[in-house]
Amino acid sequence: MAQKIILFLNRWIITITCVFVFFQTLFFQQISPDAGLFFKSTDSYWLIRMGEWILQNKCIPFTNVLGHPFLQIESIHWVCYQWLFSVLLALLNKISGIHGMVLVFSCLNAIVIALLGYSLHLRKFRHFPEIGFSLLPITAFLLINIDLRPAIFSILFCSVLNILLINKEKANSRYLWFLLPLIFMVWANIHLGFIFGILWLLVEVSFWSIKNKSIKPFILWILCFLSTFLNPRGYALYSYLFTLGNSSFMNANIAELQHYNFFADYSNSFFILLGIASFIFTLKLNNIRNAERIMMVLSFIMYMFSVRHLTFMLIFLPVFYSSSIKQILGRKPEQLSYIFHENYKTFSHLLIIFIAGSILCLFKIYPVPALPKNINRTFIEYINKNPVSEPILAGGDAGSELLYFTNSRSYIDTRFDMYGDDYVKKYTEIYTQQGSWTENLKKNNIKYVLYDKKIGRENFSYLERTFQQLGWKVLYKDSELLFLSK
Repeated sequence: MAQKIILFLNRWIITITCVFVFFQTLFFQQISPDAGLFFKSTDSYWLIRMGEWILQNKCIPFTNVLGHPFLQIESIHWVCYQWLFSVLLALLNKISGIHGMVLVFSCLNAIVIALLGYSLHLRKFRHFPEIGFSLLPITAFLLINIDLRPAIFSILFCSVLNILLINKEKANSRYLWFLLPLIFMVWANIHLGFIFGILWLLVEVSFWSIKNKSIKPFILWILCFLSTFLNPRGYALYSYLFTLGNSSFMNANIAELQHYNFFADYSNSFFILLGIASFIFTLKLNNIRNAERIMMVLSFIMYMFSVRHLTFMLIFLPVFYSSSIKQILGRKPEQLSYIFHENYKTFSHLLIIFIAGSILCLFKIYPVPALPKNINRTFIEYINKNPVSEPILAGGDAGSELLYFTNSRSYIDTRFDMYGDDYVKKYTEIYTQQGSWTENLKKNNIKYVLYDKKIGRENFSYLERTFQQLGWKVLYKDSELLFLSK
């Protein structure tokens, strides 16, 4: 019996993991309603509205069109570098609403696991410990952090790139020369993670070129690099992202851009320490490319400076884990009686999963996230019945929800990167009563301010008194919100 179980696990571990990830993600809202999955970040509201605007107007904006009809925010210049992802979300929302978005992103999670498992299969890893345990970190990360944001596509494209690089010597050269530039062209219009991908490819082709004594790999890289210029901003996108990366205020105030804190998440710290140990343990093995070792170190350094880069590190961890486990167990595939199924069927099983999920989507028997989080239904009804004549100064999360649920607009929302350091800093300081905030309140002619529960309910009375002393009045107040008017 034990041998049959081992044989079953060895043969089907990747498919089992994919099925688990798909249905766990799909029904997680029912299992744990307070987990906050999907719409975990209110960025998704902004992205949906932007996608709807693009579909309706059939063009890509270069100013804050979502600020309409308020000229003071509508005229702000920005770079809509994730426009393709916004269009995808808007289409899903239009076709089948939140249920459709939840279904597709559950499928994307499963596909990422399938691709990473397949990359281990290509490296001749065949057993449950080598594959199952190695997929745990990325599986846990996807299940905990699933959100309607474009980062999932960077993980997806990195997984595809990894497989193409493993197979680069076997693959048809024409196939690579067509597929890689196409991937980077799409990637550059979906998520800024394409910069990591183009850097990774550069490191890979450097070793590839030296080994083959040819400049063709560099020509392929140049084509991929040039394909990233096929975006609304062209080559200027790189300078914009460089400026964005050096935004001191945003880097200091956005949680996912903070430095790594070992004590903040012990599970991540455990996996990272285990990854470092595996990296050292496998230094002498030749089944790991030197380029992978370099990118593993680079992604680790990036993660130390910004926790958002954990996603890139998780792409490289599985091969180091698998190699270490295989070394420790001291087994070779040809010496074992329980060989992993040679006919890799995971992708056909994923198709079955998607069909089953589509049926579930048709009947909508799985739950969707409770909406919204920072503003409540009562306030939404109030503000829609009593529209305001000027933008509202609110917190970033509430600002994105105002955009999605009401006809009002906010001076700032969660997309700080679109507005620039100086703009966000100015309005954040006014909102949090820092510096000469009363003078700036008058100078910028702000007429409406909304405070939500994140500011602390115990502060509502203080804020109410402070603004009343400035001649303001309370328009709406409950246990979660305080809405003031000049």
